Amino acid sequence: MKQDLNKLCTMYLEHCYYEKGLSENSLRSYRYDLRGLVKYVETQFCTDAANMDIERLDRDFWHDYMMELSASHKVKTVKRKLACFTGFFTFLYNSEMLRENPFEKLKLKLKTTRTVPETLSLKEIKKILDAAYQKVQEQPAGTTAEIAEFLHYRDIAVFELLFATGLRVQELCDMNVSAYDTAKQTIRVLGKGSKERQLYLGNEDVIQALNEYMQKRKRISK
Repeated sequence: MKQDLNKLCTMYLEHCYYEKGLSENSLRSYRYDLRGLVKYVETQFCTDAANMDIERLDRDFWHDYMMELSASHKVKTVKRKLACFTGFFTFLYNSEMLRENPFEKLKLKLKTTRTVPETLSLKEIKKILDAAYQKVQEQPAGTTAEIAEFLHYRDIAVFELLFATGLRVQELCDMNVSAYDTAKQTIRVLGKGSKERQLYLGNEDVIQALNEYMQKRKRISK
């Protein structure tokens, strides 16, 4: 039986608003997804969506359509669209407008794309280190000159360690001062899954920054 796909989309959006209580943001996204579906159907079947046999939108159609979407959209976006279309056709099936729900046994393998993290250029790293090494011009409120100097050397040690070793920020934050072995010039790192590893520091700037930090720390701890 042929039906108006546009009207069915409107019915589903009203169902989402009145029955499911979806937020305006979700409704806006669903409306956008359904408009895209209507355009795709009209192009794919060379027919008017107002006079459409929706039984033609079977598992093969949805498999091909979702694979096409996954090739040009982020996985998160494709999953949202899939949730929208699954809900839409489940609604139509429960409303007895479909003999079979094509999503019930639909199997899709959506590939998760890995984004390459952005890295700083050598010029940018040099700028940050130069700024860190500059003497403190203004003493932070509520601190003594000694504390201000200690914080200055702490920041230098932090940046030198991060840039020279590739430590994760969280790994550095979780590190205790006892993790640094001054004699062996190594640091003990607790990584993901509580896996421990030793990092050997071969960079003289890092070693010097850590040693100066440790000296300043001992001084203010007295």
